[in-house]
Amino acid sequence: MTPHGSTTTVTKLLREKYGLEVKPGHKITCPKCGHKTFSVKRDDTLVKCFYPKCGFFLRNGGHGDGIITQLQDILDNIFETFHAELLSLASDSKKNAYYYCVNERAISCRVVEDSMLGAVPLSGYDVNAQLEPLLQSLQAQLETIAPKSDMPGRPPKNPQLDDLKKQIRTVEDFRSKLESCLKCTHGWLCFFYADRYHRITSIRFRQPYSKKLLYFKPFDNAGLFGRELFTPYHSEHLKHLNDKLIIVEGEFNQLAIQSLMVQISISDSINDYVPPYVNCCAVGGVNNADLEMIAAVASEPIICYDNDSNGAGMELVNNARAHFAVSAFTTPYTDSDLDSYIRSFAVDYKSAWESIVGMVKNRSYFYRDYEGIAGEIYRIRQKQGPWDKRRDFEINAEVATAVTKDLKHRGKFYNDGKTVYFFFNEHKKLITIDENDDECLLMLSKYGINGTESIYRYLISELQIKAKTDGISTSVYRFTYFNATTSTLYLYNYANQIYRITPEHIDLVDNGTDGVLFRSDPKSEPFEYCDYDKSQSLLDRIIIGRINFDEDSLSISERKLLFIMWFYSMFFENIMPTKPILAFIGIKGSGKSMTARRVGQLLFGSTFNVATVNDDVKDFDAAITNAPYVVIDNADSKSSWLEDRLAIIATGGVIKRRELYTTNRLVDFPVSCFLAITSRTPKFRRDDVADRLLIMRLKRFETFVAEKTMLDEVLQMRNQIMSEVIDHLQQVVQALDKFKGSNFTSTFRIADFADFAIKVARFTGIESMMQTIFDKLSHEQSRFTLEGEQIYELLSEWVQDNENMEVTSDTLCRELAAVAEKQGGIFIYKGKTRSFAQRLGNLRPNLEEFFYITDRDGGGHKKLFSFRPREGK
Repeated sequence: MTPHGSTTTVTKLLREKYGLEVKPGHKITCPKCGHKTFSVKRDDTLVKCFYPKCGFFLRNGGHGDGIITQLQDILDNIFETFHAELLSLASDSKKNAYYYCVNERAISCRVVEDSMLGAVPLSGYDVNAQLEPLLQSLQAQLETIAPKSDMPGRPPKNPQLDDLKKQIRTVEDFRSKLESCLKCTHGWLCFFYADRYHRITSIRFRQPYSKKLLYFKPFDNAGLFGRELFTPYHSEHLKHLNDKLIIVEGEFNQLAIQSLMVQISISDSINDYVPPYVNCCAVGGVNNADLEMIAAVASEPIICYDNDSNGAGMELVNNARAHFAVSAFTTPYTDSDLDSYIRSFAVDYKSAWESIVGMVKNRSYFYRDYEGIAGEIYRIRQKQGPWDKRRDFEINAEVATAVTKDLKHRGKFYNDGKTVYFFFNEHKKLITIDENDDECLLMLSKYGINGTESIYRYLISELQIKAKTDGISTSVYRFTYFNATTSTLYLYNYANQIYRITPEHIDLVDNGTDGVLFRSDPKSEPFEYCDYDKSQSLLDRIIIGRINFDEDSLSISERKLLFIMWFYSMFFENIMPTKPILAFIGIKGSGKSMTARRVGQLLFGSTFNVATVNDDVKDFDAAITNAPYVVIDNADSKSSWLEDRLAIIATGGVIKRRELYTTNRLVDFPVSCFLAITSRTPKFRRDDVADRLLIMRLKRFETFVAEKTMLDEVLQMRNQIMSEVIDHLQQVVQALDKFKGSNFTSTFRIADFADFAIKVARFTGIESMMQTIFDKLSHEQSRFTLEGEQIYELLSEWVQDNENMEVTSDTLCRELAAVAEKQGGIFIYKGKTRSFAQRLGNLRPNLEEFFYITDRDGGGHKKLFSFRPREGK
């Protein structure tokens, strides 16, 4: 072995010293033995010959001051001597360290040769012979710079002198500790631990045939055992495994798995001097684990902990989590480790390996403790001393890197083209990355970042950029999602789980299953699918049966059916670009607000409440773009913007708003909510709005029940009612699946809702009743539009004496103005013939519900109209 203390790469060393060209991760001919078994590690820190009896290697040396490097060179010499001693024992038939490894512990001879194993010579070992030249050199340097004793006064400070004295103490302490270990360990096994640059850092001594141990650790880092045995994968589909380092506790666990690989290569007749060693190392026990070293050499450590009955092995995982995220597994038998588990398979090597592969595949993932990463971030943010010249943006960038790295272990970034998200794998929770989002605020607080600090906005921006550039593009849902292709409904239960409803099955699955993601909503409360009394309908008894419908053009049973269809249509929002608006119209005490609120609390829990219309349209916009169901209560006053917004909701349009913190960039916010609106004296009668209403007229209750009692009843029975709803939803899914690809027509303007309702009605055998309801509903909508409409009221009076009389719109305008004057009123369109003609055209579809209207060309760019009342209207 040739030690080196420089920081150059081993490929550069090979080129400069031997004229050999090789890439990291490849093999070339060994300059010592001449066999093509000289393998370079992928990180370019070590090159080792795996030909039996050779073992020549070079390393890059890494970093370290002079005295440490010289002591490590001495440890290299000790390893060579002890390793040769161990191999020499192979010819001795007596029980010794070699016999113990090969015959008692079933370690492959080849692994013994390739590993950093040794044995303390039975005749002893003279440490002084190695250390005395170094001490003499240091003493000589000390004498040349030490001040003369006869000089007057206090001697001046001399940093070089202090450093030499410190080096001498280090060497003497090194000698004292090593002599103490060697004087009582003749014939013992030696396990040589090394750092990330493969420099020896410590030695563990073990007496064969016993569990007596001694530990020599002269430096701060303990190091790892066996990391030099590693044959990297070159095939593309296996290269990712090179970054996965398996961590075991005891050295014999590491030796056992490498021996298993040797046996498999022999049984498979692999003609290669380099066995397919796995990337595995030992830490020497829970308390000796060099966790900082593991973090430095492995991006994805996998811990195989001992299956101790007292759970002590799990402590290694818990300790590691303070430094990094890990995945871990253990053997299936209590009080066993990897070594004993492998030996339990005897010579069935392939079964043993397949079992280990299965355990690795099914390992559990353990995320880093937030306290650990928060402490790391705190240290990053602190100035390390007067030499620390980092500026704020550099510190912020370091923090962002640490947070992003940790989050990548915990989950994935997503974006839907407008909003960015983060998904936690452990909890199956998807949160919005936004500085005003409470869950995002809580997430960053776990890293020690307060929302009031300037770095908070910096991190939000960095995470948003990460999600936009590297995040997975996807669609994100809030309440439900229906896949029309597979006839599958996904219903979010607000506990990061989904009820997946197909025509055949109802399953509870994790959020993200089938690629369907729901955004977390901490304001909504979870519900559970459970057993319930199927002899009665809880939905009808507690919700629908309590609605005090008023009978007019639609019977009470027809209104109930229409309400039920609307209720279940809410679960299929994504296949309804256009959707009806439910309008509860009734006097005070008719239960309008209570009914709408009870529906919301059934679906979303106790925090749901109704909203009111105010002068600020932004509040309304925020509600309809962020919630799946919104209730506008007491919409009795005229609003300049309400009718426009109702039309947008019904047609599935977008709201344009200026992006936060910009001056003129407009962002489209899609509206995808179902809306219920209550009113005593509605002012939203515009014809295009009325055509999209499901009008539910309610009458005043004769007796009253406390509102809290009625709401509590819903919340107490919420799981049972929602379970009934889920069962009914499966029937709806069956209906949509049966009539997949079919399109149904009706007289109702919101065709998406009508198509949905008719499919469900046909499936349940009530299609004709549903069609009748839609026919009646058109008349109901027209009547709603024309209530209080002056043109309709005056035309009804005028037509009594002028049935079928042909008039132009100008003439009709004057005629209606005259009727108004006779009644002592003023016609608002008097003298405004153009406005009157436009309004008449808009109202014509509604007026035709009550009049037969004809028109013909009267010549001279004039159109003649005639009106005749419809019978019974």
